[in-house]
Amino acid sequence: MRPLILILTLFISTVSNGQSNLEEHLSKAFCNCFSNQKTPSIVHVQNCFFKASQENQDSLFTAIKSQYGEISKETINKFSQALLSKMSVSLVNDCNAYYKFMDTSRNSIYRDINKDSVKKSIQRMNTMNSENRDKSFFIERGEKYFEISDLRRALTDFNSALQLDSNSVLANYFKALVLERNGNYEEAYNISNGDTSLILFNYNKDKKITYQTKYLKAPKNSDEPLQYMVNKTLFAGSYKAEDSTSQVSILKFTNDGQIYGLPNYKKYYVITDFVAESDNSVDQVCFDIQTDNQRCYGFTIQADTINLYDLKESMDTTQFGELKYKLVKQR
Repeated sequence: MRPLILILTLFISTVSNGQSNLEEHLSKAFCNCFSNQKTPSIVHVQNCFFKASQENQDSLFTAIKSQYGEISKETINKFSQALLSKMSVSLVNDCNAYYKFMDTSRNSIYRDINKDSVKKSIQRMNTMNSENRDKSFFIERGEKYFEISDLRRALTDFNSALQLDSNSVLANYFKALVLERNGNYEEAYNISNGDTSLILFNYNKDKKITYQTKYLKAPKNSDEPLQYMVNKTLFAGSYKAEDSTSQVSILKFTNDGQIYGLPNYKKYYVITDFVAESDNSVDQVCFDIQTDNQRCYGFTIQADTINLYDLKESMDTTQFGELKYKLVKQR
């Protein structure tokens, strides 16, 4: 189901009338690299985007300077994020290896769910005061119902979220997943609020259209679905945290980027820049990003443990500094 495998990628991208020469060259270079991986992973996605950008560095820098007037880490990051969003859409259609990997990745997110744990989480959420049940609450609980295949309750919660915010990308995204699971493609086609929309066509092996699905164009906060899935895959959950002074606390990271239990911080943001950074750079998570209170850490993940490190930056590289927090996920 190629049209439905990357709803989140399609949501985070703007609709354009074809690729620029730079996008086309980068896409071909990426696909050549990615197609040669025997067992592709998200690491290969990052490495191949970096390799493709290195091979087209002169054209890349020319485009950045033309758009922003200068070459800096900030302009590289801005340009590469936008470029990655556009390429992610075209690669689904143009690079078979990437399509297969993303299709498998989308389905694997929900494959090994501990349903008993999810049910307990739902029970805890059901005890919350009804006055505190905002859009984020309904989206999070709806996804949990989706995880245990309670599609009726999931759809009810996503509709409740949409009543509070009809433009919610995530609520529309998950509603579309429920409708897809139910085989209700006609209703999925009608998901619309009058905004610019994108019609996706599904083809069978004989290249005949079997159905078409309509999705809303992304709002200005266009990285929301991507960050949601990154958060869910890497960070979301409750942790026993021990800091560098041996003080212990309980932290909770939510799918939508909220953090509870870490003094002075309210939100977290996992950096997802696949193009501009080298494969030797450290993975980073930032708290209260783009505020005066911003603080970023490098992180590593081993099984159920996340280690957060101070960052040591030089002109060309960013390295791990002192270990600041050890987070052990609670089951």
